[in-house]
Amino acid sequence: MVPVAEGLLWLIMSSRIGAVTAPAPAAAPTALRTFTIEKQRAPEPPEPSDLIRAARGSVTAPPPSHNTLNAVVGVGYVQHADWGVEGIASGSIGRLTVKAESLFTFGPQGPLFDHGTIWLQHADQRWIAEGGDLFSDLRGPATGVRVSWQVNDRWRPSLAVYGPPRHSLTNDTVVAYRDRLELGRVTLDGEIATDASHFLRGRIVAGGRFAIESSYRRTFNTGSAKDAGLQAELRVWRGLAFTGGVFHSNRLGEASTWHSVGVRIPVHRSIGVTFERTFTTTGSTRSDASAVMVDAHTNQLMFLQRYEWGATQARQGGLLSMQRDQLHSMASFTAGPRLNIAMRVATQWQPTGPSQSWLEAQATVRPARKTMVQVTAPVSQAIDADRIRIALEQGLPRRFSLLAEYGRPSAYQSIQFGAEAPRFRLMLRRQFDVTTPAAGGTVSGLVLDYIGRPVAGARVRLGGYSTESGADGRYQFAHVPSGDFELALDPDFLPADYAWDGRGRRVSIRSSSRSLQDLVVAPLNAIRGRVFADRDGNGRYDTGEGVAGAVVRIGGRVTATNAEGAYDFYNLMPGLHVVELETAKLPPGFDSGERTRVSVELREDRPSNGIDFVVVATSKPVIWRSIK
Repeated sequence: MVPVAEGLLWLIMSSRIGAVTAPAPAAAPTALRTFTIEKQRAPEPPEPSDLIRAARGSVTAPPPSHNTLNAVVGVGYVQHADWGVEGIASGSIGRLTVKAESLFTFGPQGPLFDHGTIWLQHADQRWIAEGGDLFSDLRGPATGVRVSWQVNDRWRPSLAVYGPPRHSLTNDTVVAYRDRLELGRVTLDGEIATDASHFLRGRIVAGGRFAIESSYRRTFNTGSAKDAGLQAELRVWRGLAFTGGVFHSNRLGEASTWHSVGVRIPVHRSIGVTFERTFTTTGSTRSDASAVMVDAHTNQLMFLQRYEWGATQARQGGLLSMQRDQLHSMASFTAGPRLNIAMRVATQWQPTGPSQSWLEAQATVRPARKTMVQVTAPVSQAIDADRIRIALEQGLPRRFSLLAEYGRPSAYQSIQFGAEAPRFRLMLRRQFDVTTPAAGGTVSGLVLDYIGRPVAGARVRLGGYSTESGADGRYQFAHVPSGDFELALDPDFLPADYAWDGRGRRVSIRSSSRSLQDLVVAPLNAIRGRVFADRDGNGRYDTGEGVAGAVVRIGGRVTATNAEGAYDFYNLMPGLHVVELETAKLPPGFDSGERTRVSVELREDRPSNGIDFVVVATSKPVIWRSIK
């Protein structure tokens, strides 16, 4: 019956619409197919340390994992040779600090070492090695090698092999031993060579105001020569100082003695006036001179003016009697990093005879960021090509640069016989940054709580370096340079439920040292309780007995109870705490009970709960009931 009724209903509805549409035949059933939908793997929960790091948005600063050696290589033309190759390096390679510069020339005489110096310092073993062009208080300019080592902070010996300086007429080579010893305010310095040359010097400083220094030198490399001197300085007050000295020299059989006294008087904090008196005696002459000098300096300008006058006479009735005057001026002006100008002037005149003048100008100009021009030259009617020095350096793309240079040392430096002539060179340079392995020690350890559980996300500082502990509480500083560092936790970057006592520790690091340092933090905990009125007298809190708005204090921390009379103090250090109920701030209708102050020993492993205060209700609530 049901199918017949459905058919009649269908015909009636179709006739009302005005058309009968035969239903489409049903499709033949097909075989069922099965398929599998892969379940998406749940993402791994992030590590707590990663969450903390992301929330802070901060970056740690570990020691650099590598060093950089800055190197410059140049190739070009060198006058008096065909061409040359130069190299300059500065930086670190492992445990060595390196500074080097050299020039090799190639010409008709074949490859030649023109000049150069290399300087190496070991980070841990505290030795310094030098080679090439050296300077010694005993020998002056020399070529050779020298090794010095620091036994301790006060004692530094050295051993050297010195050859003759370049362009020297001598060819002697000696082995020299030097020693330097600092004994508080006394410094002793000396050097002795295998040719019996020796040098001694001593210096005493008393209270930072008085200093005296003496020296003695005897050499045999260029003929027998010896000299000795004694100098003293007394600083009285705010720039007022007295100086004095005596110096005696005997070279090639000609002896001379020099005495001087002076006083510097401060006129202003940047201006001073110095008066000097000098007496000089040689084998045949005697001279005396007086001088006054004014010096002034500011951040950009430095000025010095010196006027000297005196006379020279024959010692044994000779005809020599000469009076002379000299005026020396020097000024320099610096206008930022792009301009520096210096001027030196020396004028000497005599009552009988023409005056002589020397004028030298020096300027360093950087008209553009990659352009530098430096000129040092005597200024006179005729330019002396032997005493001029010009350098032009122009930066090019891809870290190339072009250097054009002509000249030799300053006009005020004496030119020795046999010294090289001024020359021109043009070098194309290329700068490189070479990555070198980083040396240094290692400091590592764990950040733990009191029972040895790891603490993740704690920031550890080692001097100016910082890192964070991982999920296992481990931290590590690698490639730490030699020195003494303060190891500590950063209290501003600790997980919120931990605290640290703030006591750091001193760690001494060397390049090969491995230091294990564990840091322990204390977990912070809570003190909880209620303020309630025990209306039914059962001695415990029941629903509806809480006192809202009661004030509770722990030290400088204050809170108020909620509607159920509950209070909480979080992030408290383990130890003894005193919890107080502010009786004067109880809500109306309540008085304090027997206990208003409780001492609580907060443990590290769990909070202290149930620190309750029972108060007394002074009024009873009015209950309205309907009367039936």
